[in-house]
Amino acid sequence: MSTLEKPLISIITRAYNVEDYIGECAESVLSQTYENFEWIVLENGSTDNTGIILEMYAKKDKRIRLFVNRKNYNKIEPSREGEYNYLDLLKKSKGKYVTELDSDDFLHRDYLKALYEATGGEEIDIVAAGSVQFFSDNPHQISNIVVPKAFSDKNINELGNSIDDFYNVFRPVWGKIILRDFYVQNLDYIYDRPSYISIGGDTYVCLRILQVAKSCVCIDKPLYFYRVRNNSITRTSYYKDRYLSYDAIFFEGNRLLKIWEKSTQANFEKLSIIHLGGLEIDLKMISNVEGLLLKDRLEYIENLLQDKVYREYIGVFSNDIKVMWEHKIHAGLEKIYNISTKESMQEKTQLLFYKYNFSQCFISKKLIFEKKNNKYDMMLYIIASISEKNTVARDNELVNFCIKYLLGENCTSILDARRIIEQHTKTEKREYDLKIKMNELLSKGAYDEVEKILETLEETMRLDCDVLFSRACCCYARGDVKNTVVLLTTANELYPEEEVIQENLNNILEEL
Repeated sequence: MSTLEKPLISIITRAYNVEDYIGECAESVLSQTYENFEWIVLENGSTDNTGIILEMYAKKDKRIRLFVNRKNYNKIEPSREGEYNYLDLLKKSKGKYVTELDSDDFLHRDYLKALYEATGGEEIDIVAAGSVQFFSDNPHQISNIVVPKAFSDKNINELGNSIDDFYNVFRPVWGKIILRDFYVQNLDYIYDRPSYISIGGDTYVCLRILQVAKSCVCIDKPLYFYRVRNNSITRTSYYKDRYLSYDAIFFEGNRLLKIWEKSTQANFEKLSIIHLGGLEIDLKMISNVEGLLLKDRLEYIENLLQDKVYREYIGVFSNDIKVMWEHKIHAGLEKIYNISTKESMQEKTQLLFYKYNFSQCFISKKLIFEKKNNKYDMMLYIIASISEKNTVARDNELVNFCIKYLLGENCTSILDARRIIEQHTKTEKREYDLKIKMNELLSKGAYDEVEKILETLEETMRLDCDVLFSRACCCYARGDVKNTVVLLTTANELYPEEEVIQENLNNILEEL
């Protein structure tokens, strides 16, 4: 076919080590029923035969413009000298519209025709179609089919009546044509993203595009074929701040809905469910990825569940969702616990679980059900459940059981539990002289004398800060590290302002 001076649509592809798939991808491009296009391909430093295959196709069809990087370079930032990134390719495109095609995917033969005809000859900022997601080497083994609700309203704001109508289709950049001039003119805005975004970059870009777009058409047909591969790096590695990418996407989704004036409660809840789905993926990864230390796994889960976005919305969910989510948290922690007890002593594993709110809640509940608990395991379960750090609903029956067993009072809700605990911790002025005496004996190492005094104290003083600390000192002197940690953890949860308790707890855990 003769070279076209001004191709109407530019297809952009970056290829790296896809020798098994690039032929199928290329054939789907060259067999398009709409022929007025150019295919801009970057051979991105492949070490297999990808480059050879692409050179063969480029010689066969003049519409293919092949660029080559000496080494793999796949970042959205200024490109290095003599090499290309995605934005370079976009700026070199000549089409009226641009579309992105992943090198291991392929297109329906009418992909370009259907998308361009949907513009009706007008300049539409974005035209989107659906996709068929299939497992790696079998296009007939369907993983998922995603299609948008048909949409052609000239007021793009109406696209946001329900997130369900568009969000899944706008997670990837591929599967749509975008008006080139509109795209290029907004590049600084679209690709100005926080440095910590390492996953979901496509979704971030799409949400930013929609914020500035004036027109959009959606076709309710799947025309893009996306290959689901099992060797993704996201399934084999994890890093501490990965979940922050979900936060950035959540913020952009919220911003888009505000721009469209579609910030309804229903849309907020759906956006929150999407965010929670991302956290669930991370929770599973932290539980499954090999090579992470136990303390790192527990810290990552704690950070994940202390996330400010998560804490903002989790409280508004129904109890059914909260209970379901709690089960998923505990399932992840159970897997971590089982893995860790195979690799190290069980007691050491248990003690590390006490360091973090969600983990201590899990381990305390586990020990209660296994009837391996003492009274402070029960107390830790209650404290971790009603802590300000923890916004997930808990099992009220278990909380009531613990409260009644420990303090002899009935409890019907989390709020009741918090009230009862607060009443029993206001003991600073009780038995003042005895507490002074205990502190003096502790400083002398007279632990037997301290224990005699502890035996004389009222039951209601069990949660007093000085009493907890004194009991912990006596346990440590006897070599009972497990109960020392439990007592100090209990005191630290109830009296976080007492730095000496935190210091002692940290010192013991660091020795493990």
